[in-house]
Amino acid sequence: MTRRVLVTGANSYLGVALITYLSRETDVSITALSSPRAPRHSEPSRVEHLQGDLRVPPSPALRQAFERADAIVHLAWERGSKLKEVSQANTAMLSHLSDAQLATVTFTSSVAAGPDAPSVYGRVKDEVAKRVLSAGGRVLVLGGVIDEPPGGSYAELCESVAKSRLALRFTAPEPRLHLTPLAHALEALRACALAEMSPGLHPCFQAEAVRVNTLMEELEARAPRVRLPTPLWSGALLNIAKSLRYSPAGPLLDRLASFIGRDESWLRALTEGPEG
Repeated sequence: MTRRVLVTGANSYLGVALITYLSRETDVSITALSSPRAPRHSEPSRVEHLQGDLRVPPSPALRQAFERADAIVHLAWERGSKLKEVSQANTAMLSHLSDAQLATVTFTSSVAAGPDAPSVYGRVKDEVAKRVLSAGGRVLVLGGVIDEPPGGSYAELCESVAKSRLALRFTAPEPRLHLTPLAHALEALRACALAEMSPGLHPCFQAEAVRVNTLMEELEARAPRVRLPTPLWSGALLNIAKSLRYSPAGPLLDRLASFIGRDESWLRALTEGPEG
């Protein structure tokens, strides 16, 4: 029997990669849903393409697509620095689904999530994840998605470091990053979409964290040049991000805060268990 999978955020880096990956399955029918505000990527010929803004009530055609889906992989996300607005936008995307439909959802959360995360991104990711889990859905907790050659946010980071004349280094306590190879993320998403992974919360990142400064050195080695050593203190950056959240620099600072900031108690419970 053909399994019908609907992928939201189909125009994102992870969405494009997942649709290509799932299209190799002969018994899977794929519907790719992207935002009308985003450029459309070319999908395999047998993929059905839809456009729609999930922040508003869906059209009859879009509602029908959700109703007939056996599995929904929810990758769409609205970023920003204003907690209330970001929460409303992202919770609205799934608000039209019944609990039975939410139980078919696979949601991609992040190691930056948690109820006490220092970033808006992390707090709202946690909020949406809890809603999906409460209905019996699946939540994958991803680290920074990396691939070779670099793509998506990782490619943007590589390009920024390559162009920079600064050698950014964090002072103690030095943040650590959890990374997720793209191949691991795609296989986990596939397993969720095909119901091969049980409902619930699933970590999907490398157990060994990488020091930020080590990663920066590796990225700088890709494009050697003379750089000025520039020390940074993560605590100061997080405080600045919070105080300037509603300024024009707010979105960028919140992205940086989600990059280095963690809800450590939530992350420990996730990796070690409540008694760990």
